[in-house]
Amino acid sequence: MTDDHACSHEVRADPPGGESTRIPVLERGTRMTKADIVEDIAQKTGLTKKEVGETVDLFLEEISKLLVDGHHLEIRGFGTFKVKERKERMARNPRTGDAVPVPARKVPIFKVSKMLKDRVAGTETP
Repeated sequence: MTDDHACSHEVRADPPGGESTRIPVLERGTRMTKADIVEDIAQKTGLTKKEVGETVDLFLEEISKLLVDGHHLEIRGFGTFKVKERKERMARNPRTGDAVPVPARKVPIFKVSKMLKDRVAGTETP
């Protein structure tokens, strides 16, 4: 994990491979990177970081391709990725105050599922 993470460790008694290992436990609110997630999944599954990294990269590339092609992706219990079209509009240049046109464009959107919102809020029902 990167050095800016405040974490303690828990001992996992029976991981894949049979040897106990120390797994980082992040404190709430710390920032994680893709490399941190890859490391965590590798420790939990017994796969190599390379295998996990390639799988994560493929997963993210597939999401990207779907969005570029105009599709949306729903991952139940997590959220929905989609592309939204923003209309052309007028804005103001903050330096000059002049009106400037902002062209229409497509932007990726992620909408969090109700289940994930409830888990984060601590209001999840069994």
